[in-house]
Amino acid sequence: MGSSPASETRYIVWISRSGTDAFEWEIRREADLVVVHRSTRLFATRIEAIFDSARTAATLNIAVIMPSAVEGENAKGD
Repeated sequence: MGSSPASETRYIVWISRSGTDAFEWEIRREADLVVVHRSTRLFATRIEAIFDSARTAATLNIAVIMPSAVEGENAKGD
């Protein structure tokens, strides 16, 4: 039996506020929300935390797939 795409482990990035002026991130398994990696430093903006989590996910060979945040746009860009 081969591995189907539906059975592949999926991950999510969890961005949270640390204090009033900093952000941190965690990469979690989607199925059970177990933390597989977390940031080792704090970031001044949410976008910096997102970029850093994406770099880390790439080094861990974790695909980062983010749905479109643009209203009315689907994954195909229609």
